Amino acid sequence: MKTLPKFYNDLDEIEREIYNLLIQGVKKRKSNFHNAVLGSVSYDNKPEIRTVVLRDFSQKNLNIKIHSDLRSKKIKELEKNNNISLLFYDEKKKIQIRVRGLARIHKSYEPSWTKLSNWSKRCYLTSKAPGEESSDPTSGFPEKFSQDAPQNHESKKAIK
Repeated sequence: MKTLPKFYNDLDEIEREIYNLLIQGVKKRKSNFHNAVLGSVSYDNKPEIRTVVLRDFSQKNLNIKIHSDLRSKKIKELEKNNNISLLFYDEKKKIQIRVRGLARIHKSYEPSWTKLSNWSKRCYLTSKAPGEESSDPTSGFPEKFSQDAPQNHESKKAIK
């Protein structure tokens, strides 16, 4: 018979495992906790979900940080109603974490911006705001960045 991990039957161990998974989610792109599903409320009080990237986790304050393009509809929706939920899932460990909280929007992005790779900064160089409709299939990236990351001086154009 297969032995279950200690954290399956011990609340303190579960808490440690969850914190560890969140910390690894920040550090490792391939971690199952690197991406989460963010639930929020739309302008017309309908549920909205989208996948986000875990950027930071504070065990001390129990704060979770994600980044978003300030042009996105999500930002305006969160300014109106900041109730959110996050869902993390690790299929291998059979751990699902559901978090509820209140979103805070920080528009002073410089500390977070400097930590991003240029490849990640490319996501903020789209010509249209995230979620904006397009008549043609497109990544939204300028042609110059369709295959390559911007250089430092080029990525500054994304700061709007």
